Amino acid sequence: MARIFSFSFFSFSFFFSSFSFSCVFASPTTKYTGVTTAPFTASTAQVWETQNLRGRMFSVMPGAAVRFHSAVLPEVTGITLCLRGLTDKKWMIDDRLQLMFGERNAFYITASSSSEYQLQVAGSYPYVTFNVNSMVAVREVSSVWKSRCVTWDSDSGMAQLWFDGRMSVRKGVSRGAVFSGQAELSLHQFEGQLSDVYLWDSVLSTRELYRYLYQLSVPWGGKVLDWTQMEFITSGYVVLEPAYSSRFLAGPAKRNKQKRMKKRQRQEV
Repeated sequence: MARIFSFSFFSFSFFFSSFSFSCVFASPTTKYTGVTTAPFTASTAQVWETQNLRGRMFSVMPGAAVRFHSAVLPEVTGITLCLRGLTDKKWMIDDRLQLMFGERNAFYITASSSSEYQLQVAGSYPYVTFNVNSMVAVREVSSVWKSRCVTWDSDSGMAQLWFDGRMSVRKGVSRGAVFSGQAELSLHQFEGQLSDVYLWDSVLSTRELYRYLYQLSVPWGGKVLDWTQMEFITSGYVVLEPAYSSRFLAGPAKRNKQKRMKKRQRQEV
């Protein structure tokens, strides 16, 4: 059985909470008939649905799961995985992120502490460790959504994490690995809202990552998983509903609060 790629983010502290991502081999079967609201139970049935999820989000309850998969790919030598989430737990600390191509593990990320994440690519050993506290601040993000990306390039072996307005240093891991087959990404042990999941078969440029992280646009080329044409399956209590607007920002409210506090201070003086 292929290894699991645990990506503990966002405490995700690049993200929010308990976030589990899995990617395993699967073959399409009958058409998915809708989301379920019963408690999560394992099932051998593979019932997938394809939809344009633009402007939509999955609300995932405890014990439920969401999985995504792609067409079969001949060769993948670079990866960029991005998503947005909202949860009241620590993001990507106690969670798992698993991504596979065919029956081969692509990523395994897990948290070794509240501030460090260990990354394995293609079952590599030793793994590399990223310290969230040492990530470089690029620009403040004031959206209610938490945006996270991970990149890896086969030629150089360089991997990097992006948490909203912060980026990690680049570290080398599993140089020269190549993946092929059907990509499947599964989200387990995540509770909250999930949206804008994308997977590219290359490393996006810094400019392209910037535009995704600040919700300006989504690069078009090389998509393996595309939120606007996504094949997915859910298990347990999962609701597909309209997403929070990307223009619904926390920044203006915070600034207004600061203005009111300053005004009150002047009045007291």
